Amino acid sequence: MIIVFDEFGERSKYFVQSVFLKTMAEEYSQRSKAWYLLPIFLGIIGGIIGFFVLRHDSPKMARNCLIIGVITLAIGIALSAAGSLAALNGMTGVAVP
Repeated sequence: MIIVFDEFGERSKYFVQSVFLKTMAEEYSQRSKAWYLLPIFLGIIGGIIGFFVLRHDSPKMARNCLIIGVITLAIGIALSAAGSLAALNGMTGVAVP
């Protein structure tokens, strides 16, 4: 913590107040963790929406929403491909590698 002294050698009360107000503002400006549900349920679209909503207030959370959206997209593609291969395997009776 940085302490600022005025010309008389005493702590500056204005600096202490500004640090306190800045700390309180940061505490109240934190976004809810419920924003992570948007990319989980809506995939990449939810990740993009979450990114643009959160990018100024919480850049780290915005980036994480985008990453979660990409991960859910990849999981959806993998499950879709696995289901398609399983369906093809069941129809032809021949194993598809």
